[in-house]
Amino acid sequence: MITRSFTCNLCEAQCGLRVGVEGARITSLRGDPEDVLSRGHVCPKAHGLRELYDDPDRLRSPRVREGGVLREATWEEALERATTKLSEIKRKHGGDAIGLYIGNPVVHSHRGSLATQLLTMAFATKNRFDPNSQDSNPRLFACMQVYGDALSMPVPDFERTDYLLMLGANPAASNGSMLGLGDPKARFADVRARGGKIVLFDPRRTESATWCTSHHFIRPGGDAALLLSMLHVLFEERLIDTDHVESIATGLDELRACCTDFSPTRVGPAIAVDPAVIRAIARDLATTERAAVYSRVGVCQNEFGPVASWLVEVVNIVTGHFDREGGVMFPKPAADIAPLGRKLVGNNWGRWRSRVRGLPEFLGALPSAVMSEEMETPGDGQIRALVCMAGNPVSSTPNGARLERAIGKLEFVLAIDFYINETTRHADVILPPKHVFETGNYDMVLSRFAVRNVAKYSPPIVETEDNTRDDWAIASEL
Repeated sequence: MITRSFTCNLCEAQCGLRVGVEGARITSLRGDPEDVLSRGHVCPKAHGLRELYDDPDRLRSPRVREGGVLREATWEEALERATTKLSEIKRKHGGDAIGLYIGNPVVHSHRGSLATQLLTMAFATKNRFDPNSQDSNPRLFACMQVYGDALSMPVPDFERTDYLLMLGANPAASNGSMLGLGDPKARFADVRARGGKIVLFDPRRTESATWCTSHHFIRPGGDAALLLSMLHVLFEERLIDTDHVESIATGLDELRACCTDFSPTRVGPAIAVDPAVIRAIARDLATTERAAVYSRVGVCQNEFGPVASWLVEVVNIVTGHFDREGGVMFPKPAADIAPLGRKLVGNNWGRWRSRVRGLPEFLGALPSAVMSEEMETPGDGQIRALVCMAGNPVSSTPNGARLERAIGKLEFVLAIDFYINETTRHADVILPPKHVFETGNYDMVLSRFAVRNVAKYSPPIVETEDNTRDDWAIASEL
């Protein structure tokens, strides 16, 4: 048996692994105590990586539909059928007749990240979709407005902060989202051990609540009002260093005007938070030298998500914790895909709108919630074919039952996936990618959100006789 170092790519934590290998067989998997990011931590996701590799249900050769049944096929046959049919639909109905859905796993693979850029250019369709509209667009939009770049996201300097205000985040379950922690429970404990505080606002008592110094319930959707009320206190009690803020930002007077009507006395009852708690936390943030505010999915997934996400950046700036040790800082990855994304997509929104409801695109993609209506409604630009890469939108997007019916009526469906799931079971062609153990990986996206600047390359550790190809090879062929 040979032991190989590897980095798990199933979530943003990027935990280091020690993997036992005998030929094409994985014999053991455990955390790597020498990994600077995860420090030996490992969670069930890493063991799921091994289970995925061994899973007999994982597709190991292409599939094509014949007589209503998916059967094994050669790559030549599968690619020929896919490209012939897609080209035919594009010639007859235009490029927008092809819908392109890019799933979350591609972000966790350098081959997948680059392959999606290639597919985006090749199909040139306005009907492009991804999971960001379910969980990330408000934060991306806020960062684009504040910093000029949707992917410029400062993250808490977790290893040096003494006070963390956390809104709608559950690192105990996520291992950190847009905050690559690695070993999150120990890092939370480290903050408390040095006398620091972690304050959580969440409508429910999550797994992370027990890791925090205090947990405050809040009415769902109340995050923006809470942050405006805290800003009201900061202005009222002159806790803002206006000279410093004005040296790096504009709009302070406009911000003060926005907060005037949001006193804790007025806001507290509306969001089910004691006004005294709002005042105390605002003061603690302003008077603690090393402090940060962090929010995640719970703040994104409500009516005021974009405003609340913007206010998180604002509070970090006006309390003097932006770009400061122990506050929020921009990681500096050794390599990332963001410059390529900016070149291809840019920091844009509203350049076109969905055909039926008129909802705006953001970073080149429409909200996934409009997929079914764009498939069902006749007319120019109606989606008649779907290319789905590493996604299962029938299970993960709103009104999945309606979407499944709509996908079932399309002229053609191509899936790049190694499972037959709720979405890909409607595919006419399925092209299975290799497992990450076979391809290796170098993260090009998630290191932008890590609490340490890391560069970790994982070479391939196994070679199989499976009839699969990596994401980049599949995309280039298409």
